Amino acid sequence: MARRGREQHPWTNQPGRLVIHDNPYDILAKLNWEANEFELKRADPEKPIDVDGMVYLLQNACISTASLVEWLEKAAHAEARSQGRQIDIALFDKEVLTWLPDLALARAIANTFKHATYRDEGWGDAEVRLEVLFSAEQLQRLKVAEGTEGFAALYEEEAAEVDFALTFVRNHDKHQLAAGVFVVGLAHGGLRLLDHTFQEFDRFFASKT
Repeated sequence: MARRGREQHPWTNQPGRLVIHDNPYDILAKLNWEANEFELKRADPEKPIDVDGMVYLLQNACISTASLVEWLEKAAHAEARSQGRQIDIALFDKEVLTWLPDLALARAIANTFKHATYRDEGWGDAEVRLEVLFSAEQLQRLKVAEGTEGFAALYEEEAAEVDFALTFVRNHDKHQLAAGVFVVGLAHGGLRLLDHTFQEFDRFFASKT
């Protein structure tokens, strides 16, 4: 695998050459698209719920959220340098967590996906659970068919119409976070974060000594 050397690439500050995106607002647009698609897949009454598709969109939203914060921090550092100043990273992090309180979970998912090793990133003992939500009528039909030759076919038929709950659980304190709330919260929080900063980074500058 090729690795970057110490010398800065001449296009370092032109990411749009490769990924089309140029600033944190472009990343927010991507995050909003992923959150909207997640909601559409979850709410469309005409189609069986695409659980795989929802998981993919959730993972992508987490990657986008982590990237959004990184792009915003880079922009803040650039503005500070242009004024001969430095960023107080503690102030910046506090601002980010005000609008993205579940950022640690998003980073845990993004980094676990990237590195193929479990990363809790401070959210702590996070685990995703997929629960099949059969209705009482469906459960009754399945119970009647249990043990018969037609059970497998009936289960497949009922599962095609069933709802699902995708939930994140933090085992040490039993905290639960529904995936839908989580994904939409990332998009809304990202929007509020960018609206609140809106390229005005002065308040993050470290005090002059």
